[in-house]
Amino acid sequence: MYVCKTFPVSKSNIRDLGGYPTLDGKITNFKVFVRASIPYMLHEDEFEILINYGIRKYVDLRTKTYEKPEILNIYSDVKYVNLPVILREGSDLTFEDTDFNWGDIYIHTLEKKTNWIKTVIDELSKDEGTSLFHCTCGKDRTGIISMLLLLIAGVRQEDIIADYTISEIYVRNLDNSILKKLPNSIKKNGSIDFNAAFFSTNHVNIEKALHFINENYSNVYNYLNHCNVDDISITKIRDKFLQNTEHRGING
Repeated sequence: MYVCKTFPVSKSNIRDLGGYPTLDGKITNFKVFVRASIPYMLHEDEFEILINYGIRKYVDLRTKTYEKPEILNIYSDVKYVNLPVILREGSDLTFEDTDFNWGDIYIHTLEKKTNWIKTVIDELSKDEGTSLFHCTCGKDRTGIISMLLLLIAGVRQEDIIADYTISEIYVRNLDNSILKKLPNSIKKNGSIDFNAAFFSTNHVNIEKALHFINENYSNVYNYLNHCNVDDISITKIRDKFLQNTEHRGING
């Protein structure tokens, strides 16, 4: 049974995408892609854990209204990249809808935000050390990109679904300073309502996204080609995510 690699830091949703078995008998490498919620709310010594782990690229998927974390100024060898997207932009979907679910927003994103998908995948294909990518809670924008990376590697869909659903546990432990920035519509009497659909990582949500790709494009490679991601970028992702698996363990 696969157990995800998390980090000894508090109030976070940070984990490595390494260690997943693939359909062709390989295993995804550790220290290639790390998915996260906002990591700069961590204490300085906790952030140091990430740097010592090998993080050399910090990809921020939030809107440009947020500034580069000041703590990154200490680390001149860490590249900061802001690749923002607003998932609901251009849709009629709102958090207040009684039938709100993230699955419909994920499909909207996959359909309408192809330029963003291309930009993120192209950036993550570059060989610049371990890449950490994050949004706010680390489950939606981050969840879409994690799904695509794991699909490129050939990870089984049931493991991709498991990787997505586990975020609901970690989100409940996020720092209050993060939660205060979330929409008022998901608050009840001024307090965060963790039962709101906004926080859900129900398996149905990501299954909708996976079904959309399978039904309309047959596989992730055709979908990414539709997004104008070229085969070179896809191959680079696969090569660094899967090569030398037998030599790169969780501590390697």
